[in-house]
Amino acid sequence: PSLPEWRADKQPYVTTCKRNETFYDLRRVAGVYSYILTTYPPRTIRETKNQYTIIIPTIGSHSDEHRKKLFEHYRKCRNFHKMIYIWNDVEVDFTTTEWLGKVYQDSSYHKDQLLVKRMNRNDLLNRFIVFPEIETNFIFNLDDDLILPCDQVEAVLEICVQNHKANPSIHVSFEARSLPCQGTQVIGYSWPHLENDIHHIGLTNCAMYSRFVAEQFALARNEDTYQELFQFVTENMNCEDILFNIIYALRIAKDEHPLVTLKVGITPLWRKNGAGLSSRGDHYGKRRHCVNYFTTVLKHVPPAMNRSV
Repeated sequence: PSLPEWRADKQPYVTTCKRNETFYDLRRVAGVYSYILTTYPPRTIRETKNQYTIIIPTIGSHSDEHRKKLFEHYRKCRNFHKMIYIWNDVEVDFTTTEWLGKVYQDSSYHKDQLLVKRMNRNDLLNRFIVFPEIETNFIFNLDDDLILPCDQVEAVLEICVQNHKANPSIHVSFEARSLPCQGTQVIGYSWPHLENDIHHIGLTNCAMYSRFVAEQFALARNEDTYQELFQFVTENMNCEDILFNIIYALRIAKDEHPLVTLKVGITPLWRKNGAGLSSRGDHYGKRRHCVNYFTTVLKHVPPAMNRSV
């Protein structure tokens, strides 16, 4: 489906496209990642609720060997609790796959750590479902083409655990995109992060957030206010993380607890390039359109990136 028409004369609601003096860019901290590890050294968390569950959307055309590689890596990380593969392929039965299908039916192979949820349609919003099998306070949302070192994931979990009581709407993203503004209009969707931009998208294909955030987003999916936008994401297969960020700012965090974005650059052990949505034509133009469309309808903007830990 084509994108809904958006015109500048509709005056999108972006009223804070000016410098915010409280804005704090983590890149200004020398040795940011070392700072995080020093402040929040990884430790073994014995309480299941303070471990993390990994959510990974996948389809049949993606490599089964990659899925195996992800599981074998992350299950060795210190505070990993469970991995849930969201099977978004309605045409391929996951039980026919060489590794995932056989492993899933083999009760002797870490079955309590691996779960597959078969969806009835390929929808980007499936990655935000709060499945009853999620027993942890924290969810690590991840694409199936990325492996991060365990210590990076553990450092982020430690930030979440340490700040969860004071800020139950904790949401930490590994990567950000900037939203340059001119007047009331978002005129760009930029990577890498730009120095003077105060509004950002924390990508959800590599992010950790509290179960509370996921539950609140799930409630929003049942509210009339957002139905037009959820339908847009489902039909266009794009911009689910932009909508997540705006609803996060509007309904969940209510601007009281800014998004924490670790703009330190992820250093993956492995990453498959060129296969995702970002490789499709005019990706940045479409996402800029989404930002203006969503902010016009909801009259709210994504949160400012901030260090709130």
